[in-house]
Amino acid sequence: MGYHNLIFRDTPPAIKKSVSELYCDLSAIAKGYGVDQLAGFLTEQTIENYMVDIGGEIRTRGKNAGGVYWKIGVATPDEEFGVQKVIPLENQAVATSGDYRNYFE
Repeated sequence: MGYHNLIFRDTPPAIKKSVSELYCDLSAIAKGYGVDQLAGFLTEQTIENYMVDIGGEIRTRGKNAGGVYWKIGVATPDEEFGVQKVIPLENQAVATSGDYRNYFE
């Protein structure tokens, strides 16, 4: 356990585990990076209105089809379809992903 068991190399870029049992989960970083890259591409293409969502990592620009700024519903952890809060976003990003539904019994 611990980041000190990872060995980083710049050229060519690589990460190696020094302990074979080590588990390294980069999904949150990857999703956020993917959202940023896709949003940057859409902006470069002069697309003025979009919402990008990859697994709860969300970035918005402009307005939705109804002409209003995007609104993101945050799920209630203890209800399957409940909404705990609605967040209005005006050219902003938010991370709504969580691990409360990822478990083993």
